[in-house]
Amino acid sequence: MNTITIYKTKEEQLRILPCIKCGSDDIEFTNHGYTTFNRGTAWCKGCGRKLNFSINWDAHDYDIALIWNRENDLQTLKTRYQNQINELNDQINEIDRLMKELPEEK
Repeated sequence: MNTITIYKTKEEQLRILPCIKCGSDDIEFTNHGYTTFNRGTAWCKGCGRKLNFSINWDAHDYDIALIWNRENDLQTLKTRYQNQINELNDQINEIDRLMKELPEEK
């Protein structure tokens, strides 16, 4: 027997995080709607902080709000930056290891 999957839409509310720069929750979302190289924008009306990013042409405010929230969640940002620091430390350690293997110059 063949089956198909039917997706049903449901209403869901998403809490918009306030701007990490000024604390405002007056945020505007824009999908420019281009079919190629589309841009989305989340803009804080309180301080003018703006996030620009690539999105699908058919993205909704919900999709843009998820990106805004990700970029304004302090724990997420802290984790991202800590991961970057760890990666850089690994690279520094590798350079130190390689430097020890080089013959000493006289």
